[in-house]
Parts: sequence; structure tokens; C-alpha cells
Amino acid sequence: DWSSDVCSSDLPTLSEGLTPWAFTDRVGRVRARDIMRHPVLTVTPDAALTAALRLMLDRRVGGLPVVDEDGELRGMLTLTDILRAEGRAARLHWGAVDQHMTRGVVTVTPGTPASEAAATLKVTRLHVLPVVQGTQLRGVLHEKDLTAAVDRAGATHGPTVLADQFFLSGLMAADLMRPPTGYVTESVPMRDALTRMLDLDVHGLPVITEDGDLLGVVTISDVIRTVLGESVGTGNVTA
Repeated sequence: DWSSDVCSSDLPTLSEGLTPWAFTDRVGRVRARDIMRHPVLTVTPDAALTAALRLMLDRRVGGLPVVDEDGELRGMLTLTDILRAEGRAARLHWGAVDQHMTRGVVTVTPGTPASEAAATLKVTRLHVLPVVQGTQLRGVLHEKDLTAAVDRAGATHGPTVLADQFFLSGLMAADLMRPPTGYVTESVPMRDALTRMLDLDVHGLPVITEDGDLLGVVTISDVIRTVLGESVGTGNVTA
């Protein structure tokens, strides 16, 4: 999911003075009705895709229920649905990646502890971290790969509080990063960058020079702003 804004004041926290066992027990008893959002952000079947995309960007959500005039649920519109539709449209002329990429990049090194990388992703609300040695791209660490590693360990050992730190202990970024194949160069058309992200099912791609030096990152947020006709410039990564 693109959005990381899913916390709720109804969820218990360890700061309430609970023991880890009491904390886990209380979380297990929470139901959807206790933490669901209300009123709900929705769109109608005849809503313009750009309007839906603007709503997703402004409210940092990755999907919107589609309801008719009687309030009946007709389906879900996700960010991926919209971007796939935009990617199929022959009318798109977005220019090259270097016009839209984000240049203020958060990175890690191959020796960064995986738990530290996971914490960095959570704090910055990013979904992708380039792994660099000096200025050279060595790999890419995706949030979904860290989550998958934690889930695999949790399936064997059972749930635990602070799962990222517990299950990722002893692992480094180099152990979980993808090889540096999921990247684009600065001159690649922005539309091709979108297509590559969709094909790889990732939320961001490093942008490198022909010599392998990291220049920036092109993210889902960069793509959204491009679709909406907005300029990203040199701002920091926010997606």
C-alpha cells in the first residue's frame, strides 16, 4: 500500500505501561470497527481520474472505495489502477526522468543493519532505500522486502513486539537488498520509469549516471505529480 498513514489513537501502545504480553493480547482483540476511518473518503463511478489521484495525494491514501449515489459499494480504485491506466494512454508526453526525479535522497550502505534500515523507512515514510558504497549504487532495499523477511520469520517463531528489531537482528542491508538492476538513467523517458515501476511492483527507482553514480530517486509521488502536471524540482523524497 502506498500510504503509511494507518495509525489510530484507539490502538494500544507500549507507552501505556503494558507488558509485551498484555500489549499483544490487546492488539489481538482490536476489531476493524475500532480503528476504521469515518467518514470514509470515497469517489463516485463517474469521477475524473485526476480528481481521484489528487485526493489520494493530498490525503496520502493508496485506494478509494467507489460508491454510487445510494452509497452502495461498487468497487475499489487503487493508485496502481490509475497509474496503469495512465501508462497505457498514448497521449502522455512527460519528458525525461531528470525533469521529475527527487534529488534529496536518503540512502544506506551495504553494512547498515537491516533493522536500522527498516526504522529509517518508517521514520521517513519512504518505500525504497538505495544502497550505496561512496557514490556508487550497489543495490536497492524495498520496504516490501523487509516486511516479507519479518513475515517469514514471524511465521516460524510466532508474533512478537518490535518484530523488525527482533527478526532482522544480525542481518545487514546487503543481505536483503535487490541487485542494482531496478534503476533508470536520467535520460530515460518518465513514462518508461512508470512502466518499469509497475512491472517490478515497486514504489521507487534509483536514478543513476552511466558510470553508476546515484543522482536521485524517482518515486510514486514523483509520478503522481507528473500526471497532475506539477513540478517536483529538487525537493526531498516523500514517497
